[in-house]
Amino acid sequence: MGTCADSDVVLYVAASWCHHCQDTDASLDADGVPAGLTLVKIDYDERTDRVSGGCRGPW
Repeated sequence: MGTCADSDVVLYVAASWCHHCQDTDASLDADGVPAGLTLVKIDYDERTDRVSGGCRGPW
């Protein structure tokens, strides 16, 4: 694992069944991660030991 000292870190908790996550994944695939950011993607369904509170958002 590399260092993140020169970038902001975003924890991206995503699930394959989440439509908003699918849209975000497609955008990241097409455009990449913006410069200056390190994206750490966490699979919601595989890491229930680390993620709690359910899927929440502005929708």
